[in-house]
Amino acid sequence: MRIETSHARLPLGPSGHAQLHKARDVRLTGLEGVTWITVDGQLLDVLIGPGESFVVPSDGKVIAVALHGPALIALEGHVGAVRCGFAPGRTRWLRSSLRHLSFGSR
Repeated sequence: MRIETSHARLPLGPSGHAQLHKARDVRLTGLEGVTWITVDGQLLDVLIGPGESFVVPSDGKVIAVALHGPALIALEGHVGAVRCGFAPGRTRWLRSSLRHLSFGSR
């Protein structure tokens, strides 16, 4: 899907993910839950919770995955394309890798 608006909300299910393409300078803000964000070509990944935000630094593919249940993020800026799907294997691996981190609830 193509997002034509400069403001959108993107719900992420507990086994889902979203891919953003051509999203340079788009601000992703956590509204609910915890979201793991990775950008192709960047060395570090980012975790955002409610009230935290991340600005995409390049046009590399962005993948956002909800951790510890569903999440909701706000997108501010223009995104070339968004693809959503389910990634149960990826989220299971990620959750087990990050199980030692606490985000305010257990």
